Amino acid sequence: MEGAEQVIVLDPERQGHLDAFKDRWLAGELALEENRCGCADPDPTQLAPFDRYGLPIETYLCQSCGLVYSTPRMTDDELSQFYKITYRPLYSGQERAPDKLFDRQAKTGREVLQRIRSLLPSGSFRGVVVDIGCGAGGALWPFEEEGWQTIGYDFDLDYLDYGRGRGLDLREGTDEIERCHVLMALHVLEHVATPGAMLARWTSALEPGGLLVISVPGLLRAFAEYAGLQPYLHVAHLFHYTLDSLADLVERSTGLHLLSGDESVFAVFGKGQASARIPTDVSGRILGYLKFRESGMGKVLTYAERKALKLQRRLGIRLDT
Repeated sequence: MEGAEQVIVLDPERQGHLDAFKDRWLAGELALEENRCGCADPDPTQLAPFDRYGLPIETYLCQSCGLVYSTPRMTDDELSQFYKITYRPLYSGQERAPDKLFDRQAKTGREVLQRIRSLLPSGSFRGVVVDIGCGAGGALWPFEEEGWQTIGYDFDLDYLDYGRGRGLDLREGTDEIERCHVLMALHVLEHVATPGAMLARWTSALEPGGLLVISVPGLLRAFAEYAGLQPYLHVAHLFHYTLDSLADLVERSTGLHLLSGDESVFAVFGKGQASARIPTDVSGRILGYLKFRESGMGKVLTYAERKALKLQRRLGIRLDT
């Protein structure tokens, strides 16, 4: 197998981890297997031949269900070793969970709490919240401060120890998930090889009327947030979602409806009144978005360019085109 040039710049520490991992991948030393969405689409549309690191991982769009997936993937055993040894040094270059990471997670937790307040039984409601893939547990902290019972699950012992040192109930593995009123899985589902089955399992832990909170990297934000499709693609991300494709998958797998969400993708699901959604050709929308962006017509402005444009509009300056 041959790779390609990576399209992101890493610091020397992370580059060293990538080089070692990429050498093993290209030498055929890693156990790989095909990844598919589960549909019988015989002719999925290829979107990209490589990921951000230049690994020969092809990304396809299923025309039947609208899911986007990358293949091949590491086997479950290989993935387990990858997450234990390679993932964190490659992704962040950090050997332990620092205070600033915990604080970033806590900021995310505050955003989650703010978004679900109107969907809770009452303003004074306090229940059990579970965070799957909690890392150091920072996203649970705002709930803890407001009197919720908080429980987090992860496999990274260093992260778990850090969060436990902050007084949080963090547990290794996810074999048994406590029943809860809110279940969060923040940037977890994209790593899951059988997302439908996993969603059903998470939902089975919800109390009646419970909320399922999912966030994943939004495919329709690839150019705005990652400057392109290939920089968006990551060896550890097996599936790639839009809000519509995620909502369709959750409804098929669990019966829960989309209550609120955006294309970042951040979404809340439950048994309540479903959010009004215009029926969409998910596959067509994805292909249209990529074609528009890659044509250059959908140019993504830098921060400085956006500020300059706002100033020009405020001053009434007309730009020749």
